[in-house]
Amino acid sequence: MRKLISKTIISSLAITLSLGSQPAYSLKDPSDTSVVKFLGIGNDQFANDVFESFDAISPFLSPGDSALATTNLTGWEILDLLNNQKDMLKNGDIFIFHYAGHGSFQGDMAPIDEADNDDGIIGLAQSNATDPRTSGGFIDPATDDEIAAIINMIPDSVGVLTIFDSCFAGEMIDGSKDINRGFVIGTSDKNNCAPGKSLFLPFWLDAFSPNGMGSVNADANNDTVLSLGELFEFLNDIDGMDNGIGGVAFATDFESSVSPEHLEYKVAHTPIPEPTSTISLLVLGTLGASSTLLRKKKQHK
Repeated sequence: MRKLISKTIISSLAITLSLGSQPAYSLKDPSDTSVVKFLGIGNDQFANDVFESFDAISPFLSPGDSALATTNLTGWEILDLLNNQKDMLKNGDIFIFHYAGHGSFQGDMAPIDEADNDDGIIGLAQSNATDPRTSGGFIDPATDDEIAAIINMIPDSVGVLTIFDSCFAGEMIDGSKDINRGFVIGTSDKNNCAPGKSLFLPFWLDAFSPNGMGSVNADANNDTVLSLGELFEFLNDIDGMDNGIGGVAFATDFESSVSPEHLEYKVAHTPIPEPTSTISLLVLGTLGASSTLLRKKKQHK
């Protein structure tokens, strides 16, 4: 039996590890009523990728924002969760969907829309299938058309970023009924596999890492406000990259020409302050020492 694990954060307060009131990461402008919703789904051996993705964005969440990372969902369960997230979005929100797992293709089913006669699929591999393309297949996969029917129905006023860290990711956007809105990133074209080690994750982690100037690397103008446009532009460096096993990654912009205002939507307020006092450094040092000691104890069990 597969083990389903999930992490959920609905941010409502900041936790401070110093004597001052300044949080380790500051929140977005409190007057900003729009919210960011992050959904990460990691299937099979790729589950940890979405947890790392979740951990990178979570410190920047504001009151009302939410992040969910979960694993080992069938295609039907993916569609159900996506649909629930869609129904909670409102004007001005940002929705980020990160899928890391197996991907493949099957014969084009209604609506017939594929020039290559194949629909892209994602989902959970059968328990006996290390490679679902060749043995055992998927458990009730979700097709590109089914996912697009949800993503394309998200209100036009919502900014959307979709990531497919999977084989044959290009199949998810190559048909006339496939995803045609927002920003879409994939780690392989429609004809090839993606590497076992995520090509996307290092870009994502780097985007939210400190830039040494008081903000994060993806904050291009260093104004401590990370916009959706800045985030995509930073991640866009993956576009055209050889994934090492014959495929090519892509970053597709369906957004700028249609809804350029989405580029200015705020993903996060990102100042990274220095510790507010010497005592705060001692507190952090003590916590770090305790954590190291705990890890050592666990390793000796």
